[in-house]
Amino acid sequence: MEDTKTTPDRREHSLWRAIFRWSVRILLLVMGLVLAALLWLGSESGLTQALSWAQQFLARNGQALAFDRLQGNLWRGIRFGRVEWRGFDTAVKGTDLQLSWSLRALLRGKGLVHQLEAGTLVIQVPPGDPDKPRADVDMPGDFGLPFPLEIRKLAVGRLEIQPPAVNGKDAEPYVVLTDIDGTAEYAVGQYRIKTLALTSPWGQVRSATAQMEGAPPHRLKGVIQANGQAQQWPYDATLTVDGDLARLPATLKGQLADGMADIQAVVKPLGRMPVERLHVRLADTNLMRFTALGKLPETGMDLDLDIDPVAGKKETWQGLIRVANRRAGTLEANRIPLRSLQSGIVFRIPPTAQWEHLYVALNDLAIGLPVSVQQADAGAVAAVPANANPGNGSGKGQVAQKPQAAQPVTIAAKGEARIEGRLESWLAQSMAIPGTTLPRLKSDLKLTGLDLAPLWQGLPRTALGGQVKVDGQQFLVDLSQRAEQMRTLLPADLKKLAADAQVKLAGTLDPRWLKLNEGRVALGETLLTASGQAAVSAPWDLNLRGTARRLDLAQWLPATLPVDPAWREGMLGADWSVEGRLMSPGQKATVGLDLVESRVAGQPLTGGLHGKAELDAQWQPLSLKDIDLKLAHGTANRIQAKGALGAPQDRLDVGVKLGNLSALDRRAAGSMNLDGHLSGRFQDLSAKASARASGVDWTILDEAGKPNRLSLKDLKLDLTAPLALQTKSRQDTPVELTLSARQLGSGTDVLDALNLSLHGTPAQHQLAAAARQGKDRLQLRLQGALSLPRTGPSYRASVETLDLSGRTAVRLVDPAPLEVDGSRLTLSDFRLAALDGHIDLKRLLLDWSGPLKYETRGSLEELAPLRLHQLLGVDEKKNLDVLKDVRIGGQWQLRGQGAQALYGDVQAGIREQVPAGRRKRLGLRDNNGLALRFDERKLNGKVNLDIVSLELANLFTGPDMAVDGSLKVDGTVAGTLDAPLVDLAVTGKDLSVLQRSAGMRLSGGELDAHLNGHGLQIKRLKFHAGQGSLQLKGAARLVDRGNMKAALATQDTAWAAALTKPPKAGSPKPSLLPMDGVFDVRADHFLVPIGPGQRVTLSGVTRLTSGPAGLILVGDMKVDEGLIELAGSSAPTLPGDVRVSGEQIPQDLPEEKDAEASLRIASDLEVELGDKLKINGMGAEARLGGKLQVGGFLPADPQLTGVINIVDGSYQAYGQNLKFTKGLIRFTGPVDNPSLDIEAKRPYLPVEVGISITGQASNPRISLISKPSMSETNKLSWLVLGVPPDEAGGAAQVLALQQAGTMLLGNDNGVRSPSIAERLGLDVLNYGYASDTGVDSGIQESMTPKGLVGSSSSSNADATETGVVSLGKRINDRLFVSYEKGVRGVWNLLRIQYTLGKGYVLRAQTGSDNSLDVLRSRSFD
Repeated sequence: MEDTKTTPDRREHSLWRAIFRWSVRILLLVMGLVLAALLWLGSESGLTQALSWAQQFLARNGQALAFDRLQGNLWRGIRFGRVEWRGFDTAVKGTDLQLSWSLRALLRGKGLVHQLEAGTLVIQVPPGDPDKPRADVDMPGDFGLPFPLEIRKLAVGRLEIQPPAVNGKDAEPYVVLTDIDGTAEYAVGQYRIKTLALTSPWGQVRSATAQMEGAPPHRLKGVIQANGQAQQWPYDATLTVDGDLARLPATLKGQLADGMADIQAVVKPLGRMPVERLHVRLADTNLMRFTALGKLPETGMDLDLDIDPVAGKKETWQGLIRVANRRAGTLEANRIPLRSLQSGIVFRIPPTAQWEHLYVALNDLAIGLPVSVQQADAGAVAAVPANANPGNGSGKGQVAQKPQAAQPVTIAAKGEARIEGRLESWLAQSMAIPGTTLPRLKSDLKLTGLDLAPLWQGLPRTALGGQVKVDGQQFLVDLSQRAEQMRTLLPADLKKLAADAQVKLAGTLDPRWLKLNEGRVALGETLLTASGQAAVSAPWDLNLRGTARRLDLAQWLPATLPVDPAWREGMLGADWSVEGRLMSPGQKATVGLDLVESRVAGQPLTGGLHGKAELDAQWQPLSLKDIDLKLAHGTANRIQAKGALGAPQDRLDVGVKLGNLSALDRRAAGSMNLDGHLSGRFQDLSAKASARASGVDWTILDEAGKPNRLSLKDLKLDLTAPLALQTKSRQDTPVELTLSARQLGSGTDVLDALNLSLHGTPAQHQLAAAARQGKDRLQLRLQGALSLPRTGPSYRASVETLDLSGRTAVRLVDPAPLEVDGSRLTLSDFRLAALDGHIDLKRLLLDWSGPLKYETRGSLEELAPLRLHQLLGVDEKKNLDVLKDVRIGGQWQLRGQGAQALYGDVQAGIREQVPAGRRKRLGLRDNNGLALRFDERKLNGKVNLDIVSLELANLFTGPDMAVDGSLKVDGTVAGTLDAPLVDLAVTGKDLSVLQRSAGMRLSGGELDAHLNGHGLQIKRLKFHAGQGSLQLKGAARLVDRGNMKAALATQDTAWAAALTKPPKAGSPKPSLLPMDGVFDVRADHFLVPIGPGQRVTLSGVTRLTSGPAGLILVGDMKVDEGLIELAGSSAPTLPGDVRVSGEQIPQDLPEEKDAEASLRIASDLEVELGDKLKINGMGAEARLGGKLQVGGFLPADPQLTGVINIVDGSYQAYGQNLKFTKGLIRFTGPVDNPSLDIEAKRPYLPVEVGISITGQASNPRISLISKPSMSETNKLSWLVLGVPPDEAGGAAQVLALQQAGTMLLGNDNGVRSPSIAERLGLDVLNYGYASDTGVDSGIQESMTPKGLVGSSSSSNADATETGVVSLGKRINDRLFVSYEKGVRGVWNLLRIQYTLGKGYVLRAQTGSDNSLDVLRSRSFD
């Protein structure tokens, strides 16, 4: 039983051992097979066979795998020359693939790839379906690996992602990445890019790191640093992401186009809307650096953009955009005239990938524009943060500044022109306009203060307001501007245009037509309207009509237009229309213009123009049909034309009747008429006309503003001629022209007569002309022929006669040929007999086909300048014998091109031709003259002039001056035409100058000077005068002051520095000359005549300086000795008991001189009068002393400062010899108005008595003085008689006192001036005796003319008679009242006289003598 039980157990045990043995055997077999398989796959053939099985497997599943040039095995690594896989509408192609991995690491449970490289890798993916709605994508599942993996080197030379190939050709790639180099790993459920660098079309990724979890929601975090150019837009930025595939916040910060960028977004990689939120902030971004779209303007943009999805509205985003431009400017300056922009923004994104269905709207749009060019250049009004420094513009030539972080943008709305409103765009809807197709736009914009000037240079300044509406192809523009705004903005010469203005345009625009439903332009009362349509593409048809009303000529005529001011009071109005087709081979147009409500120069202007025109493609006329022109100005002036042109039978009649030129222009007078017609085709047009003018006179202003009178007594013109000569037959058409005019003048130049006639044909004709002006007569006659070969028109003529007679004689010796071929003129053998010699022009050639070319050759032979005396204005009464033997000769040969090059020689000489044995009067030597040579731009020559006598110069001086002496000029000329260099030595001997009126004679003069291209040097210029001399020496160099405005600014600075105190604004400055230099003038007892018989000698040194500050004269002078003779009355003219102040004697004022034309020399001279300067005359004999400072400007406005003292002397007055006891003449500026403080007293009296002169020279105060004080009568008695009045009993003494009183009351110097009587309003003011006022004198006094002051003294007067003063006033022509008062107080008398007529006078008087008389006066021959 025991054996039976154990057998099954053994069997079971044996079975498990058998199973184990077989398991071990099978395992060993499998391991062997695996080992064998590995060994087989480790061979290249085995790997190839395995890949072939893989190809077959993929093919059965609709995929394809292809490769070639396989090398290596699983142990050493694998290399493919090419690998391509296709499947699932995707293709992956690679070249030069290489894989190297570690089997040992894999056996340890870790994947290790040493190297994974590809030369090129192309991934072709199918494009998305644009019609497929976007939808959220499910979150991917866990795509983690079962074991860790490390890739130590990942490299791809070029990676392209592109759409599928078309017809076997690769399409343009979506993305191209190059030079990819990185490392990566997978561990603990997380993928990591440890390092990555690559190059893309948008720049270079310098470094990148990222990590993403393999399990949902696949958290992602990474940093990418890149720089380069995105679409040619330079950047240097860092991208940071931190989130997961459901919601991934991203931040981009860095430098963009010279500015800074800060972009923040929330990205939803799996969402239907890829971006949940977007915020963009840019600082100082320069669009000019964005070169992908060409040349963009320079900007400095600060931008804030916030966009968020709209809750409850799919595919709709909204937000706010704010923009400020730091570098606003004009478009012409390649800037944008935008200063700020702020708007709400709405995006409606299509549900599919068809982005053309995008909708964009700008709500509450507010655009700020510059209000001036200066503000445009100044940049934006945006409040830019202080730390947001602008970039460097172009990025060149400036020190780079580190950009600061972008800050929030705030907008300042003040001081800007504004555009406000709403703007919408539908990309799916298009509108076609000329030249392009745009998305449909709809706008409703309001404009405020829009200035056009900042938009483009040359546009006017404006402040426009209004609205602009666009809805597809419909538009409405309605802008206006107030007159006050225009007046502020317009320049001074256009302010007259300031008025309320409006521009309104409404219509439609499509690719073919601009249809204008309403066009309106208004400026003040002026209104222009237009309506119709015009093609905007070929053929250019148009049909427009409109009106013009109330065109005020005062507004529209330029201020500089020299028209009669009456024209500016005119008004124009018209109705117009134009219809036709332009810009085509057969251009046609029908035009109409009718004047309405028009008035010019005080007369109605009526009429109009109607007609049809046809033009060729070059705008040349082909035909004019139904021309009807009528213009009438008032009733006397008319212009009309009626008919047609263009066909052989066509004729256009023209009539001009200007019967009253003064109605057209009040500055004109006379009449003009023209009648004629044009006929034929334009290529063979003919004309016939007859014109008459009579009494034409017109005064206009020249460029200097001076009146210039144009006059014509009468004119007759008759013309019959062809106007077009294109065909040869037209050259044989008769031509008849006759013209005669009399008294044709301009200003003072009057041509007495002019006659012109032309007879023959264009091919053979004769021209004759004759003119007469005063003594001069000119006659000209030539034979001419015009031909029209294919090479161009040609004219041949022979100048038969040229004869000038009168003040000088010129005559053509022989006929001279003249040729004109196209743009070339040639005149040959033109020899004139003139000035007792000949002028021989052998050849003259002018060619203006390009830059002007010329060639000339000729000579001057024995010309006598004596014959020019009348033309030169030399007085015939002068002794012209000095010119009798002078002859001028020379020759020239020149050629050149414009002002760029000149070649040839010029020689000229002057000499005296005298018979043998006779002395040359001027001593001119035969080698006197000038020789120049031109070599392109270079200049070389010699000058030699040796004149023994300067007597020739007296022909050009006045009779008051004479000069003489010898002069020699010797030197060279060099340099270029633009900058000639003269080097001349000038010497003179025995020079003399005589000025007869002043009695000045300078003699023994010597000159040694040198003149060159740098300036003038006077080594010595010395003259003798009397026993003294005057010597000058110095040098000055020529300077280019450049721009006059800049030179004057420099002068202001230099002149202020030269003064001791700053000059007043607007005060004069010395003359500024184009030279810098110093001249010293030394006088040594130099005799200066200041009048006939008067002499003053001076000594001293002065210096004249010319520099940036102008002409300045400084120095010290002293009067050595002198005598000044005075002439005139020897006594004052004002009485002692009457003082009159504030009265000025009228004087003739000198004519004003042009301040700019006069020479101003700033003076700083000190003049010491010395102790030998005497004055004599006008009763004075005295010696002067003192010192004066001469300032101001010489010679016109000197200023004197200082005091002249009367050192000693006497003054003869009233028969007495008064001694000067005080004499001060003080100058404080003006030369003609010093202050006076002079006293002269009678000596040897027991009392002091005399006269005093004080006040200003222009208003002196004259009075009697005494010590002790006494009455004026006593002063006068002591001064004249030497005794008091009560002791003046003798007749002679009384007579002397009477004469002194008369001298005080009147003026005996022969100059009529207001008398004392006139100043007091009296008719009579006499000094006489009581006996003179009796019966015999009454009638005489009553007839004394008003203002006459005198006395009726008698030589027989008794000494006891009383001296009286008489005052009288005429009440009317019959009644006269007078009063007499005795000098000694013992006589007084009131008298009334009435004239009865016929010589009878009734007189009543009371006082010292009472009477009633009837007097009769009779006169005898």
